[in-house]
Amino acid sequence: MISLFFSFYLPTDFAPNIILKSFKESGTVKEKDRLLMRCRARGFPLSNFTWIHNGAEMSVCLITSSQGCMGKSYKVLQETNEEWLTSTSQLIIESTSFPRDNGTYTCVARNSKGYDEKNMEVSIESMCYKNHK
Repeated sequence: MISLFFSFYLPTDFAPNIILKSFKESGTVKEKDRLLMRCRARGFPLSNFTWIHNGAEMSVCLITSSQGCMGKSYKVLQETNEEWLTSTSQLIIESTSFPRDNGTYTCVARNSKGYDEKNMEVSIESMCYKNHK
């Protein structure tokens, strides 16, 4: 007689921890250039993300797709990896504008157990300012 035993890993719930960010604490981007910020968080249940710009939550999706949404001047993509208990969010501004995109961006990862957040100060180098030097 042969006995088989299977073991299953059931993760314990835990608050998100942002383990990767693709940006420094601050940075400068030339006007009209592309700006990409990425956050990855480990947590269970898997995390949902919110992006905040200058203290205001960036508006909810205007156009939805299976992987993300688009705002007036940006798009957000989100993906999950259930095996590694990670969620990743990307904020993409295809063509930055001064002063619209200047300021502090905050990536917030949240689940039912808590949240984690990371900030980045972005300075947009204005084309008008540069031309008047």
